[in-house]
Amino acid sequence: MKFSVPHLPSRRLLPASSGWRRLFVVRLFLKSYFFVPYIVLYAKHLGFSLGLLLTVEAVFGILIVVFDLPAGHLADRIGPRQALLAGAFLEGMASLLLGGLANQAIFWIVQPLFAAAAALTQGADAGLAGLILRHDKALEDFEQGEQLFQRLALVWTAAVYGLASALSLVSLRLPFIATGVVQLLCVAGLFTVPNLRRTSAFLADLEDDRRSLRRRVADIIIVIHTSAGLRMDLLAMVAAGTGFSVLLYFLPFFLIASGSSASAVGVLLAAVALAAAVVVHGLRPGLDLRVAGAIAVIAAVLLGVTVLPVVVIAAICLQAVRARLLPRFRQRLLREMSECGEATAMSVVSTTTTLGFAVVAPALGVLTSVLSLTGLAAVTGALFLFATLTMSIHLRYGRSLHEPF
Repeated sequence: MKFSVPHLPSRRLLPASSGWRRLFVVRLFLKSYFFVPYIVLYAKHLGFSLGLLLTVEAVFGILIVVFDLPAGHLADRIGPRQALLAGAFLEGMASLLLGGLANQAIFWIVQPLFAAAAALTQGADAGLAGLILRHDKALEDFEQGEQLFQRLALVWTAAVYGLASALSLVSLRLPFIATGVVQLLCVAGLFTVPNLRRTSAFLADLEDDRRSLRRRVADIIIVIHTSAGLRMDLLAMVAAGTGFSVLLYFLPFFLIASGSSASAVGVLLAAVALAAAVVVHGLRPGLDLRVAGAIAVIAAVLLGVTVLPVVVIAAICLQAVRARLLPRFRQRLLREMSECGEATAMSVVSTTTTLGFAVVAPALGVLTSVLSLTGLAAVTGALFLFATLTMSIHLRYGRSLHEPF
């Protein structure tokens, strides 16, 4: 069958469902990670070397990969709202613990808590959004809703980072404490969100929802083998996710190497997030993801120029491309794997986008010392190029060959 480029969808209002909108607001507040711009500085304050810190981050990434599918499976069994409640509570307690007790042992101890929280929330939030839209018979609006969420999440992140910069001037502990407080407030907010669970389309007795994790994984493997282009798309997600994880983690180092002061990192990251939100808003809805991938390749290389304005512009492009790619990744897997469970399908996205970083993080310290930040930027640019060349036509346009245009 000959494939033709679909007509670009028009921008229109998103679903008016009050439940979807309440979840939307809570999801934004769940993104209140005040400590992100200062995690490296805080770790150095606690006595971590760069190599040891990257080992910690590798452990964190591996834990997310280990927890992701079981957490998605659990969310589909107990309901995604319950998973979000548990994840927000763990995130809040881990942040308060790390901010309140500043030592290396606590830094290690909280990593499983942070990883479990990430695994519980990364799949369940989008999964619950999909359930609400399915319930409202508006599932076709899922990608558009996720695009809006990514844009506003960048705006909210800019505000959070700006406030974090002010808090850090008082104490590096305060961004962690602020994160903990907001996460626990989200626990209360989640009780206002619809408590929906997926019902089986095949078995009236809901046996499908109670399937074992082993069977759910087996079903995922079957879907991967039978869905056209999905194996290549998963490879693209691994490559792109690794590139974004590496560059966004090292972004404070690129900024400082380009002349920024450590105290200004939070403000600069806030400006990057806000500008990226504007760029994402200007991208046309039906954009071929090869264009976004090409932008990521160029931006990754430009990060290594070590000229502050160039690095800031490159960072804006990378944040914007990431915000554009993630909704398409989620839409692709929600369409193909929804019968495996919405939260499980979303967990596959976070697993694939975290997997590469978990594997390469231990070597990043050596790689950076050998290749320098410029070489590291070039390597990640190659990852984006691989992802761009690998993604199937289904992922590039967000359409199935069998869908009418």
